[in-house]
Amino acid sequence: MHSRKNSGEFVMPSNGITSTVLPPELQEFRSLSTTEAAEIVGLAPRTLENLRGRGEGPRWLKLGRAVGYRLVDVIAWRDAHLVGGASA
Repeated sequence: MHSRKNSGEFVMPSNGITSTVLPPELQEFRSLSTTEAAEIVGLAPRTLENLRGRGEGPRWLKLGRAVGYRLVDVIAWRDAHLVGGASA
């Protein structure tokens, strides 16, 4: 198990190395930036910001002043907009 040293820093117990990058098994839980989320759905970051302002985009997190997106919410929103073809 990894332990937290400071906000956003993890200490690897095996070697004591501090990292601001989440360990691989926790990557799916990190918050995506607006730019990262926009890249996943194929939109410009500004378009995603506009959608967020109108309540039409993917679910998002507000952590203080920071805005983030959970990967699962971005993918769910993207997949909810599939059109055409055979349904699975």
